[in-house]
Amino acid sequence: MSTIQEFNAAGAVKAEVVPFRFAGVPEQDFSRARVAIMPAPYDATTTYKSGSREGPMAILQASMQLDEPWGETEWHPAVAEQFFYTFEHAVSFHGGSTAEHLASFSRFIAEEVVSHGKIPFIIGGEHSLAFSSIAALYEKNKDFSILHLDAHPDLRPGYHGDRYSHASVMRRSYELGPQISLTEVGIRSVDRDIVKYIAEEGKKSMPAKSLNVFYAPDVPVEEIEKTLKPKVYITVDLDVFDHSVMPAVGTPQPGGLGWYQVVGLLEHVIKTHDIIGMDVVELAPIPGMVAPDFAAAKLVWKMIEALYQRK
Repeated sequence: MSTIQEFNAAGAVKAEVVPFRFAGVPEQDFSRARVAIMPAPYDATTTYKSGSREGPMAILQASMQLDEPWGETEWHPAVAEQFFYTFEHAVSFHGGSTAEHLASFSRFIAEEVVSHGKIPFIIGGEHSLAFSSIAALYEKNKDFSILHLDAHPDLRPGYHGDRYSHASVMRRSYELGPQISLTEVGIRSVDRDIVKYIAEEGKKSMPAKSLNVFYAPDVPVEEIEKTLKPKVYITVDLDVFDHSVMPAVGTPQPGGLGWYQVVGLLEHVIKTHDIIGMDVVELAPIPGMVAPDFAAAKLVWKMIEALYQRK
């Protein structure tokens, strides 16, 4: 057999094209899916290390390497096809102010995800994106808790003249309505004026609206759970992790939480509460270092897996 004959014969094997969707699941059916994954490449208000706009692509690429089986769950591609759907293009972030971008994204989430009864799951992208999802969910839910994992409280009234900055995302979210409660975990970098704001809110908060802060490295799961309402939105800024675990973030801080602390808390909350939305944000990939990308993808998967186990 000549070289060309041998080569052409090898071509008889059907090539497999892996779709660029989360975990590389080949077929995802939106009509049957419970979770809608939305990559959101946006980082316009980043103030230290930029690059989180590259985070969604890095997470999707890393997710292609996730292994089976998934813990003790009876989980395989056929199940995944029925449980989550990955939007290839959620919304354009070209031109316009932060408020305009977030409002446009929020409308997309409300009309294309929430109205269809799906759970929105943003992979970002900077933390300001969380407000788009929380605002989209507010009209339908109103009475819910936000569980916020982060190194920073993100409670500034505004930052660099922008009320919708990533540094203000939890302030805007907390202000949405009188029945929203906010629980923050892993906080370890707080300005003096924000400490005062937290103290004042803690004194005047009523049961329907409360602000609770748990500083790193303490993760008292039972105490945290007591602050949460039946409905919960989960937002994870990856700098909640110690910088030795997750160096690829825009504003890294030492002294953060470990992998099992974060995963353990999230799995417990997801399995015991009605989760209305989730996000994992602020991955700013480091060229040549794939471990943080894979850790972020694995975290997204662990959260989806916990939601599946609860169904």
